[in-house]
Amino acid sequence: MTDRPVQSSSTVSTPPRRAPTHPIQIGIAPMLILVVVAAVISAGLVYAARIPEIQEELSLLLGTPITADRSRRGPQILFILFTVTSPLLLAAALSLGTMLWGKLTNR
Repeated sequence: MTDRPVQSSSTVSTPPRRAPTHPIQIGIAPMLILVVVAAVISAGLVYAARIPEIQEELSLLLGTPITADRSRRGPQILFILFTVTSPLLLAAALSLGTMLWGKLTNR
């Protein structure tokens, strides 16, 4: 018989275990926030398409005849106000919604 030292289980090194990988998951609240943000951006883009200056730029880009009506400045002013105030209003609405959701769930 050979005299080999017996290794105890504490001295045997095992490779570290890696956590199982899972696909990326997203909850319903962040998904709803993303949908609201996308809807606000889309609404701004649709409204921007009504501004004569932007219609002219798009016509030049696409090579179509320019048919923009320059007699009205109202849509341009409203679009500028929309782009300046919408981030603040969106942040306020999301903050208020989060606060109300927290109050309702913690009764």
